[in-house]
Amino acid sequence: MRYSRLVPSRNDLRPGDILLLQDTRGNSSIKHKGIRVGQGLTSVKFWRKNKGQSRYVHALLWICDGSSRMPDVAEASGAGAVVRTHFLQRGTYRVYHCTDPDLAEAAAGAATNWATHGMINYAKGKAVGSVARSDKMGAHGHQRAQAYGAQIASTTPAWGDDGAFCSEFVVACYQAAATHLGKGLNGDLLDCDAKHCSVRALHDRLFRDAQFSSLGDLDYEDKDVAQRLRTTG
Repeated sequence: MRYSRLVPSRNDLRPGDILLLQDTRGNSSIKHKGIRVGQGLTSVKFWRKNKGQSRYVHALLWICDGSSRMPDVAEASGAGAVVRTHFLQRGTYRVYHCTDPDLAEAAAGAATNWATHGMINYAKGKAVGSVARSDKMGAHGHQRAQAYGAQIASTTPAWGDDGAFCSEFVVACYQAAATHLGKGLNGDLLDCDAKHCSVRALHDRLFRDAQFSSLGDLDYEDKDVAQRLRTTG
């Protein structure tokens, strides 16, 4: 079902916005179908009445500050095999905006630092395993969140030695920001074990978290991609 609100264009996005790619009839793949089925079967998590939708198959963080030559997003990409910066590709994205501008800016900064040089590998095994694991915060999750904050400025963070997957990367960026700014891990998104957070679980947490508001859906088409690439010259 299409969301009732549409985001007019990429110009409405701000650094730190979270984008969730939807598996749709016009933009799908065998990989997307596999993710969707896996999340639907194993990520129910009845213990907290999961509101997340399995149709969300990829998570990205918007980092562009308006510069035409700057990449749009940071992502842990299976296609690229690394955590990278990249230009937004065709698809329909649900957009979530952080209501704390300082937190959003710091999260975008963490994402840029960690992704620009492609030094963190994509962790397919962790991504597959996340759909069957609980993302409830525990002692190990807290330790990892502190490590993210301590390594927020590094381009080769030690926490990334075992790789990362898309939704883990997004949560890690926000936990790094919150820890670095001394804000604490408050709210559904931040109070989460990033290492075990599937895309569906991320959607559930964003849906519940008062610190994030849904801007609606952004339909990004082939013509938008082509126009964007022309502006980078």
